[in-house]
Parts: sequence; structure tokens; C-alpha cells
Amino acid sequence: MKAFTIGRNENNDYKIDNNTVSGNHAELQIADDFKTFTLKDLNSTNGTSVNGQNIISKKIDEKQRIQLGTFSLESEELFSQLRTYILKNRTEFIAEFHQLKEIEIKYNKEKQNVNKYFKLKSALLKGGITIGLMVLVYNNAYVKSIEGIRIYLMLGIGTIGGIISTASISDKKVKEKLEDLYIDFSETFHCPKCKFDMTSKSWRFWKSKKKCPKCKCNWVK
Repeated sequence: MKAFTIGRNENNDYKIDNNTVSGNHAELQIADDFKTFTLKDLNSTNGTSVNGQNIISKKIDEKQRIQLGTFSLESEELFSQLRTYILKNRTEFIAEFHQLKEIEIKYNKEKQNVNKYFKLKSALLKGGITIGLMVLVYNNAYVKSIEGIRIYLMLGIGTIGGIISTASISDKKVKEKLEDLYIDFSETFHCPKCKFDMTSKSWRFWKSKKKCPKCKCNWVK
């Protein structure tokens, strides 16, 4: 990627209006990982320094103090503009796109776990209620005194237990949990460059397209 230029001239990517800064003062060279940066002085009149030491070329990060001439750069602002520049000029997001597959796998697994949990909880509750009602009916003296009624009650207990357990475990709770998972998923499952929402289709579907339909950046070689 073309270096990120810094200086007083209008054609720079980061323009500084200061008389001690040269027209084309320095540049930030961007490594292939887009995370490693080398600051290089472009034969400026008043020099470039990092942490108080004059440099010709040096790897830097946001924690270091950078000075062009007598002008101290605001690291947060500089790196914010640098990230915007990289995002705008990058055309390949292959590594980031493949990370989305893991995000999708995790989301689907969490959805399955939610449904399994509530089904198991419902089954356990139904079993407990059913056993409790069976014991109650079996030992009830009034029921014992009425011949034939106990067998019908015993047959209906399973249905009664199911109704009570279903009413106890609300579908609303399941829906709310699934909605929370979807919200988290939608905040991460998007185009790495333009944030195009990809939740409507699977990762495998988007892989077949190879490029983002919106910004046209490459997802697959």
C-alpha cells in the first residue's frame, strides 16, 4: 500500500499547518499486516524525532511521542486518520473475512445451546410435576374410594404435567435470549471494510460471491 504522507502541502494525507514542518516532511510506511508502521523522515529541514530522539526511519505505535520540527503530533488523531486511510485504500480483506466463519459457528452453537437448555429445563420440570401428581393421586384416600377413577387420573397426569411445565417456562424468555444473541452477532457479522450487513445469508453463501456486493473489496482469492 502507498505510504501515508505527512507535511505542510495540501497533497499530503495528513496536513500540518506549521512553519517548522516541511512541505513533504515524513511518511508512514504500512506493512502487509496493516498493523506495523515505520515513520520515515523525507529529508525535512527541521527533522523528525520520536520520544525526543531524531530519526531517519523508525517503527512506531500510538504510545510514542512524535515531533516534526517543533510541532508535536497528536498520536490519537494521527492514527485515527491513518486507520481511515488504510480502510479506504485496502482492497483485500481475506483474513478478516475468514474470521467471520468462526463468528458464525459460535453464534449457531450458542443458539442450539439456548434451545437445548430450555427443552431440558422443561422436560425436568414436567417430570417433577408428573411424579408429584402421581404420588398425590396414588395416596389420596378419596381417589382410592372411587373405583376406576384413579386409572384415568394417572393417564391424564402426563398431559397435566406438560401443560404446567410449558406454562412455567415462557417462550418469551427463549425469544429474548435468542434476540440478544442475534444482536451481538449482527454487530460483528458484516463486511470487514464497509460494514455491509451479512446476517441475511450464511458465510458459505458470501464466500461463493468472493467480493462484497457493496464496496467490492475482495473476500476470497
